[in-house]
Amino acid sequence: MEKKKLTKEEIINCSDLPVEEIYVPEWKGIVYLRGMNASERDEFEAQLFVGEGKDRKLNIKNLRARLVALTCVDEKGANLFTPDEVEKLGKKSATVINRLFDKAQKLSGIGQTDIDDYLKNSGSGQPD
Repeated sequence: MEKKKLTKEEIINCSDLPVEEIYVPEWKGIVYLRGMNASERDEFEAQLFVGEGKDRKLNIKNLRARLVALTCVDEKGANLFTPDEVEKLGKKSATVINRLFDKAQKLSGIGQTDIDDYLKNSGSGQPD
């Protein structure tokens, strides 16, 4: 099979973000999770750390809710939550948010190697 050479326009215009419909029995309905694009992931990762140098620490406050808020979308792919609503989302069931968090990680290509790197790159190597 011959491999097609893509043009810049084809790359920019292709739809490559995975979206998954998930039934949440606790909420008696479905939600859609979309994998993060590269810019969203960079921003998410930048927010993982606070401080500089030796004082740099991993910021896990509302980590699960932050990722779920970034990836929870409507049927058309528009984000449901704003950054200002992360705290409210974080007050939902830990079981539900953790289940959605795990799926959001997979859809966004965040694996154990990434998590190990986050820990390694924090000042102490341990989350606060």
